[in-house]
Amino acid sequence: MWFKSSIGLLARRRTSVLCSAISVLLCLVAPVAHSACHSFTAIDVPASKPVVYQGSVGDQKVRIALWVSGGRRAEGFGGYAASEDQVGLDGTFAKDDDSLVLRETDSAGKSEGTFKLKFDVPVGLYDDGRDLAAYDCSYLVGTWVGRGDRNPRVVILNRDARLNEAYKAERELNERAAFLMQAAILRGRSQDLEPLLAYPVSTQGITRGGQSWDDASDLKRDFKALVSAKRGDATSAVAHALLSGPASTYFWDGSVCLSHGRITQICRSGCKGGCP
Repeated sequence: MWFKSSIGLLARRRTSVLCSAISVLLCLVAPVAHSACHSFTAIDVPASKPVVYQGSVGDQKVRIALWVSGGRRAEGFGGYAASEDQVGLDGTFAKDDDSLVLRETDSAGKSEGTFKLKFDVPVGLYDDGRDLAAYDCSYLVGTWVGRGDRNPRVVILNRDARLNEAYKAERELNERAAFLMQAAILRGRSQDLEPLLAYPVSTQGITRGGQSWDDASDLKRDFKALVSAKRGDATSAVAHALLSGPASTYFWDGSVCLSHGRITQICRSGCKGGCP
């Protein structure tokens, strides 16, 4: 993975090569190279179609959805891997649109931490001299500091897509089912997964028999294979801000499909042909 977790790397940026060729004094005052996402606030991203960013906060995987709530205000929500709790986000964009500060709150509105983020390409991702302006809204990098914590965690996020919140109710129903599916796999409990399935469940690369589970006996037969295939990633999949349509939601990098709070398809990797 290209993520790099040293805070020092974020400070050095792409001026390091230049600094080796000129005086130390000039390096100390050399400007930090970064992009500015001028389109985020300019196009006034609506709450009905927030932009989703996914990535990491320290060693935790995260997904957040953001929109402009008026002026330079930002709002959003999101969550962390293997957690059912949704967090709230609110903050402010900088005047030049190159950065933003977000306060993270829990379900009761209690402050949990602060994001300090900049629209910028992560260090070392593109070292081939390409024009980075094309990626000005694609990445957010910076730090997160918890309430009462002095040790910042490195944040690296990349833009995924936009949510269509016309399907919010469907999304939230499926997000809960997705989390419960993760928990069932991590605990090795097929009886917890079975009520979440909408038979027949299409499968790819998991079953020993056909290409679907038609009843609980099929699930029981293949549950060990499912755990073997998916347990390694179960702790890193984030069941928040999932991309949803009127009757389906994609989860786990597209390898799980859900509809109306039930699982309709499970694949070893990305499902060929998309959700049913």
